[in-house]
Amino acid sequence: MKTNRVLNRILDMNLHHVLYFKMLMEEQELSPSKVVIVVANYDDKYGRRFAKMILPGFNWQAFKEQGGEPLALGLACRKKASREIKRINPQLLFDLAGVKETPVVVVAEKAADIFSL
Repeated sequence: MKTNRVLNRILDMNLHHVLYFKMLMEEQELSPSKVVIVVANYDDKYGRRFAKMILPGFNWQAFKEQGGEPLALGLACRKKASREIKRINPQLLFDLAGVKETPVVVVAEKAADIFSL
C-alpha cells in the first residue's frame, strides 16, 4: 500500500491518542473486524464525514475559534467506515481487508490511508 506522507505524519503526531484507542478496544474486547480507529480532519471534505460519524453534534466552529485543531479521533464501526472509505478510494477497501491487527483510518488533505497497529 502506498502511503501519503502527510497522512503518515498526522498518524505519527497523534500516535499516543491512537494507542489509547487501541488499548480501549482491547480492554472492552472490541474486535478489529468490527471496529476501526479513525483520525480525521474536520476541515477536509472527506474527513468531515468521518468526524461527524465519531463525534456527532460536536461544535467544531467553537473549538476552532478557541484555537483547537479540527482533528477528530475515535472509534467507528468498521462497516460504516468502509462505506466512507469506498467514497474516497475503493482500492483502500482491499487495504483495509488486509489488516488483521488494529486498523487505523487517517483522513485529511482530500485523501485517506489505512494503517495497522
